[in-house]
Amino acid sequence: MNCINSQYWFVFDTSIGHFGVVWRDFVVCGMQLDEDGPEATARRIETHFPGARWKQPPGHITDIVSRVRQLFRGGKSDLSDIALDWNGLTAFRRQVYEYVRTIPPGEIRTYGSVAEAIGKPGASRAVGGALGHNRFPIVVPCHRVVASNGKLGGFTSRFGAELKRRMLVAEGAGGLVGAVSET
Repeated sequence: MNCINSQYWFVFDTSIGHFGVVWRDFVVCGMQLDEDGPEATARRIETHFPGARWKQPPGHITDIVSRVRQLFRGGKSDLSDIALDWNGLTAFRRQVYEYVRTIPPGEIRTYGSVAEAIGKPGASRAVGGALGHNRFPIVVPCHRVVASNGKLGGFTSRFGAELKRRMLVAEGAGGLVGAVSET
């Protein structure tokens, strides 16, 4: 990916699985969803961020880990202030990601409503494509965006829509998730 200077990574456990964070300095370069345990998650990070090295996280990354853990314990952690490495993203993707970061925990939106909110009505497929390439899942909470037909849609994780459902339920969107289906 694009954070090329001194990248580091760390895998951490949460109540719904093992996730990873990749950073340099004070900027998050990426997040990794659970890939069936810490070893598989670490391998996926090493594939997507070649040259990144494992490191015990410094204080600001430990804070991010704590906030993600709290989020998946039903807390309302706001992760929108976390600095991200936007390098290499198109203007459209950045616009989608910045809007999606404003969706509060426990709420969902549709791909179409995101498209409308960013001034691109009719671009729901493009929004889905942008979110399908989201290198900051959780911090850019693409799991909070679902299809207009009430289906969860795809999710770029080994566990697919099931992980998306677990994330939403853990955030307190259980009533909303019950109204949508997996595929």
